[in-house]
Amino acid sequence: MVGEECGQMLNRSWFSAGCGTITHTSTLRMLEIPSSRCCLITEDIKMTRAMGFVDGENCLMTDGKDIVERVRELLDDKPRLTRIIDAGYELVRSRHGASNRRVFREYYDLLKAKRPDQRIIQPDAFKSLTLAGINDPMPDEPYDDCPLFEMIQHGYVLLGEGNYKEAMDVFRKANAHVPYNAESLAGIALCLMKLGDYEKAFVALINTYRFTRVMHSPVYDPVSQALTGFAALRAGKTQDAVQVLALQPGVRHPALDAARFVVVSIIPELIKNAPFSTCNRSSAPNLDTMHVFPPMDFDGWVNYYCWLGKKEA
Repeated sequence: MVGEECGQMLNRSWFSAGCGTITHTSTLRMLEIPSSRCCLITEDIKMTRAMGFVDGENCLMTDGKDIVERVRELLDDKPRLTRIIDAGYELVRSRHGASNRRVFREYYDLLKAKRPDQRIIQPDAFKSLTLAGINDPMPDEPYDDCPLFEMIQHGYVLLGEGNYKEAMDVFRKANAHVPYNAESLAGIALCLMKLGDYEKAFVALINTYRFTRVMHSPVYDPVSQALTGFAALRAGKTQDAVQVLALQPGVRHPALDAARFVVVSIIPELIKNAPFSTCNRSSAPNLDTMHVFPPMDFDGWVNYYCWLGKKEA
């Protein structure tokens, strides 16, 4: 149910639930509910508070344990419930309408005004853009309570401790919540490689590339690309490994350069072909990665691939 029909249904209801999902971000549902004059039931997270929601004033915040009692209490006090609904409606109208979304215009104006020693920043997800010195520290990230990210980090801790099956369970749980996130798929693939199943690791990693293409992204994460090529190589898919690692010839990253180097050590004639001819220890990275890895140089990544290549129970 979407559009006008959904709005009418919400308007006929006293309550409806909306949350920031496992990533604890803002969602349109959290605005759609109060804008339809319906009481929003949501969770108490940093992003919700940043949007202007206050428990008992313009919404109902709960962890789920006391929800029945809270709803009954408000249903028995209709004047108070009406005040909460009205306040939620006014919050959306005053702070979250189209007129409040001026970032494109602000960016355009600031881009024309900024000096070479300045950059454009946004101190808060719901505040205006502004200018800052190019060497000034970035604003503190106030929305750092992300259960999905914490789950992925925990998976990497287990992986580093050698608990590969436990780590894979954690990564799979994260992937079940958000099937298209590359971080959990990479974690699953790393566990599979340590358990000796390079074929399944390659399939997991190549799916992240296919999703990237579906989303029409102009770039492929360099670490995802490197791990995909390495998994293909270990699975005996040499041509697939060469094809994957030949993508984005202009991208430089220690993980990618090291993976290309490993392939060249097996197929020396590739050294005549770009980008394999340009992979070296001194290349400076020109593309960041989204993955949770400690900073490693070229030699560190070569050693990491040696570690990945060793099957362990």
